[in-house]
Amino acid sequence: MLFNDVVYRVGGYQKKSARLMEYFHHILSIGATGAAAFNITQICDMPALRAAFTTGPMNPLLRFALADVSTPFLMLWRRGNQQSTLWYTIFVILFILVRIVYHGFYFVPTLYQVCPNKRVQYGLIAYQSIQVVSLFFVLGKWKDMLSGKAQKQARDKEEKDKAASALEDEAAIAAEAAAAAAGATDGEEEDKKTK
Repeated sequence: MLFNDVVYRVGGYQKKSARLMEYFHHILSIGATGAAAFNITQICDMPALRAAFTTGPMNPLLRFALADVSTPFLMLWRRGNQQSTLWYTIFVILFILVRIVYHGFYFVPTLYQVCPNKRVQYGLIAYQSIQVVSLFFVLGKWKDMLSGKAQKQARDKEEKDKAASALEDEAAIAAEAAAAAAGATDGEEEDKKTK
């Protein structure tokens, strides 16, 4: 995200409010998983956590980080001027598999059960709620891409911008002509006064 906004300065399809939500989501995720990494033994039932996650890391930070496995494909799509349906489709599939299926139906509910700390549970609810809301935006964008609506909107915007630019050019020409005519009229009046 920071690479998109700061390093590459890639323009996006997002409105500012959606981008702010994306930053909020990442700050929440980093804060919650960071807190869990340092306080896991105090906030979770460790025997239950070990029983629930028999393979892989005990620290939930790495399991949360799986959510970003789809992000490189989103960045490739954005970097390619949002033309490749392939990159966005791969992003959507991974988004659904990791953030909705794995996190939503297995990881987050399991963590909710083995970590009875209310702050953790509210954080998990907020995290998964953001994933579900984001899913609607992602699917809406994907539907528009597949139907050609996004390309049509981009063409319409480009045509509208060209038309607005042409009107501005015409207005500038008309203003110059009016100024020239006014200058000619002023010159004629001064000629009459001097005669």
